[in-house]
Amino acid sequence: MIGGLLYETTFINSEKTKNVVPTSQVQSTEIRTGRTEAVSRGGLHRYSSIESKTQEHVPTNETLSRRILQRNEEKRFNLALISERTQQKRQSIELLNTYTDRLSNLSRNTRLESIKTFTVTAYSPGEESTGKQPGHPDYKKTATGTLATEGRTVAADFSILPSGSRVFIEGVGERVVEDTGGAIIGNRLDLYMESVDECNNFGVKELRVKIL
Repeated sequence: MIGGLLYETTFINSEKTKNVVPTSQVQSTEIRTGRTEAVSRGGLHRYSSIESKTQEHVPTNETLSRRILQRNEEKRFNLALISERTQQKRQSIELLNTYTDRLSNLSRNTRLESIKTFTVTAYSPGEESTGKQPGHPDYKKTATGTLATEGRTVAADFSILPSGSRVFIEGVGERVVEDTGGAIIGNRLDLYMESVDECNNFGVKELRVKIL
């Protein structure tokens, strides 16, 4: 090729002739003359590039096998992770259920322990119960210094029910432990009432008492 022209050499009747062919006409074209072949360099380069890119995008059997193995490994890992998390959730639920059962049993036992049977009697502020008469400086005063009040005050053993304890007495209602006495020992309560007749009418009763 000289000056952008391609010379085609042929032999006619043993004479050598030259034909001038523009290079623009031989892009990506194969020129055969006798045993001579000319191929455009640009076309060959493009063909080689396309072929190489095509070969790059076609995975080999080894590559496919490797990808399949990799995906299988990822699946196994994900399954193992899901199984582990499921086991952790199951253990958490079992632990929560155990804790809930224990709490429920504790609450039930506490409620049962807070309900006890007491011997309940009644006392009045007068000489029959306290040995004091109206005008005495400690008349109607309790062991805690409060003024005994019907419907509120109850005497108890402070070793069983400390002063200030609130109790609910079956058939009577809520009372506050404000007083005690020499005869009030153990599971025994003494309700404060204003009159002797009320105390006699109440008598002695075995009642269930809930400690509030």
